[in-house]
Amino acid sequence: MAAIVGFPTQSEPNIIPDYEVRLLLNPTAVLGPEHELTSTVLSAFHIAPTVTRMNVQFLDKGSKEIYLAGWSARIRKAENENDFELTYKKRYPIVGGDVDAALTVANNDGLNARSTKYKAQVERGYQKQTLSISRKKTVTDTGVSRIDLPDITNSRKMLIDEAPDKFDNFGSNKWGTDTDCTSRYSPDG
Repeated sequence: MAAIVGFPTQSEPNIIPDYEVRLLLNPTAVLGPEHELTSTVLSAFHIAPTVTRMNVQFLDKGSKEIYLAGWSARIRKAENENDFELTYKKRYPIVGGDVDAALTVANNDGLNARSTKYKAQVERGYQKQTLSISRKKTVTDTGVSRIDLPDITNSRKMLIDEAPDKFDNFGSNKWGTDTDCTSRYSPDG
C-alpha cells in the first residue's frame, strides 16, 4: 500500500521581482571637488550628468512600529514634479541568497503575482539582500512649492487617505492607518 503525502500549495504564484545592485563607493574616489560625480564614474555607469533634487519624508511612531513590522511609509517630492509620490514598502530579509523563500513569505502575506499594483525588487548590497515590495500612489501638490513637503498633519492625512489595504490591514484591521495616525516625521526612515 502506498501513501500519498500532500504538500501545501500556494493558491497564487509568487510575484516576479526585478533586481537593484547597491554599491558602497568611497566618496573621495567618485566625487569631484564640488561633490559631483566624476566623469569617470558618469562614463563607467552610463549616468547622465544632470541632477534632480528631491525631498523625502518617512512617518513612523517613536517606537518604530511601522519599521519593526518591515514596512515603511514615505512621501517624496521631486524637482519639477507636480505630485507627491507616496510609497508603502514591505521588506523581507533574504537569507542565504534564497530569493524564492522570501517571495513565498511575501505570498503568504498576500503579496503575490495577483497583486498587480505592487512591484517587487531584490536589493542586492555588499553584505545583504532584501526583497522589497512596494505600492506607489500620487497626490497632487495643492500649494507646496518646489520640492517642499507638507507638514506632519497633512503628511499623515495623505498617507492615511491613500493607504492600500495590504498596508492598512497588515496583521490586524486598520493597523496601518491607526499607526500612521500617531506617527511622527522621521528624516532617516
